[in-house]
Amino acid sequence: MAVKVAGTRRIDFLSVPVHDLPEENLDAAVREMLERGGKHQIVLVETWDLIRARHNHERARILQEASLVIPVTRGTGRVCRFLKRPVPATYMPFDFIIKLLGCLERYGKSVYLLGSTHGNIQVSTSNLRTSFPGLNIVGRCAGYYKRPAEENILLAIRKASPSLLLTGRGIKGREKWLLENRERLSEGIYIYCGDCFEIFAGKKKRISRESWEKGRYLLPLLLKRPWRTLRGFGYLFFSFAMLSARIRKA
Repeated sequence: MAVKVAGTRRIDFLSVPVHDLPEENLDAAVREMLERGGKHQIVLVETWDLIRARHNHERARILQEASLVIPVTRGTGRVCRFLKRPVPATYMPFDFIIKLLGCLERYGKSVYLLGSTHGNIQVSTSNLRTSFPGLNIVGRCAGYYKRPAEENILLAIRKASPSLLLTGRGIKGREKWLLENRERLSEGIYIYCGDCFEIFAGKKKRISRESWEKGRYLLPLLLKRPWRTLRGFGYLFFSFAMLSARIRKA
């Protein structure tokens, strides 16, 4: 069961939780989770993730049990305004990771890196040590590993006991993997951010703030994965649910 984190407010997004975490409260929230102890998963969500969770029990459980559910698309705020609910602070995914690592560095905490390829994780480690000299990187492991290797990876993470387990591409199940393996991990904060190691390694360009705010970054994604246009039906049904909720509240 998720616990209340200082400086945050939980908002009901049509039966799915999101958290309002203003940037000025991030430091206090991270400090409280680490001082309190326990296991805290942070989930970065797009609006589509929230829509899907309304009809996917597994996805809903991930969000319900997370300590923080952080919106990373502007659409979440627009939906909340339409539903006359509080509007949560929204972050660019990679920016949130940078701010999180900055908080950990200020408190002299540690991080374990898991995901991507061997080359990317090595370069990411080197670049992070340069960018965050006060952050203790206590271990790293590439993703895309074979299943028999997983137990040794989990053992290495437990022994390293990092303040933050930062995971990226190459982790089968993504956020679900973190939830399913929670009992086999040490106390601390866990988060998945898809392209973080590719960006740290300089293999992928980070999205500009202007492109993110205007949603222009979505078009190249649709060209690469045209099947995502089928999500339009999901958004249509969700629009009806929003309208119905708005009418009931009126």
